Amino acid sequence: MRLMTYTAPSTAEAMQLVRDDLGDEAIIVSSQRDAKGRLTRVTAALEETADENGGAGNEAVYAGIAGTPIMSPVGNSIRRILARHGAPDRLAGLLAQAAAKAANECNQAAPSTALSQALETVFTFKPIDPLKSGGKGGKERPLILVGPPGGGKTIAVAKLAAARTLADGGQAGGVAIFTTDVRRAGGGGQLEALGRTLGAGLVSVETPDRLAAALDCRRPGAFTVIDTPGINPFDGDDTAYLSGLIDAAGGEPVLVLAAGGDARETADMAHVFAGLGVRRLIVSRLDVSRRVGGMLAAAHAGRFSFAGIGISPRISDAINPLRASALARLILARRNGMQNLDGIRPVNGDGLSTSRKKAS
Repeated sequence: MRLMTYTAPSTAEAMQLVRDDLGDEAIIVSSQRDAKGRLTRVTAALEETADENGGAGNEAVYAGIAGTPIMSPVGNSIRRILARHGAPDRLAGLLAQAAAKAANECNQAAPSTALSQALETVFTFKPIDPLKSGGKGGKERPLILVGPPGGGKTIAVAKLAAARTLADGGQAGGVAIFTTDVRRAGGGGQLEALGRTLGAGLVSVETPDRLAAALDCRRPGAFTVIDTPGINPFDGDDTAYLSGLIDAAGGEPVLVLAAGGDARETADMAHVFAGLGVRRLIVSRLDVSRRVGGMLAAAHAGRFSFAGIGISPRISDAINPLRASALARLILARRNGMQNLDGIRPVNGDGLSTSRKKAS
């Protein structure tokens, strides 16, 4: 039995998430509103097959996903590689079917090309570009970085702010940094130091009302980014508090998740954050993760667009854009789950370069 929890503003929306993900076979275990009545939390159950539990299977199990079993060597190879990455069976089958179709249509295209086209079919890629934000004279819609504890939100805020300031030639005033992470020990220390360096300062607030008031006082046209405390997405009070911050800011919530997480856990989290209005995902800590099944599961479950990736803890290394071609190369480069990111750096807007450093 597989238990899944879905959170949305209304019961109808939560039930739709259940149907979209688990189908009509799902059994509703419970449904309740959070403490403040803002969100509905639905827990559903689904009986698992042997394949979903990791048992041996055959290609015919994916016939219901794309209409026909996988009969392509490319498709079967990609499905095995995705399984090593820990991708959910359904998602691996969907991508394998799409890759097999692409390979057949393109006269047996190379696996990297077929996988890239499959990723384009299943996912969307909408990078955050701080260089094109703000500077229009009005109040820029802020970015609100959200996620569980330890996901890398604060570093992502710092990277985005630094990238914008560097693009402005170091000129102060083009960035506005806010944090609502005021209770965690040292939560704002790094951002405060960065703000001084960038000439932006740091505004610390805790409640939604104070956040709204502080945002009203920011400089027009400033690229605005807000750090939030890490929350437990399965705690009603935590999600209600975050929902209040998002509403008060009137901005775009962007989820930050560390790569390498368990696929089922990250998918469960993704459903909750999708219910809070998240539509884009930043993946952090790719430099210390061997497998990408968790990030694929989160993006698919939440229907998120990939907004960028972090491949270094250094603030000077920006949040890199990610494209399907780069993600395909990353998946294939780590097919055994044991390779790291040596030499991976942004190339021509592609997101990654998998050239290896030569030994000195």
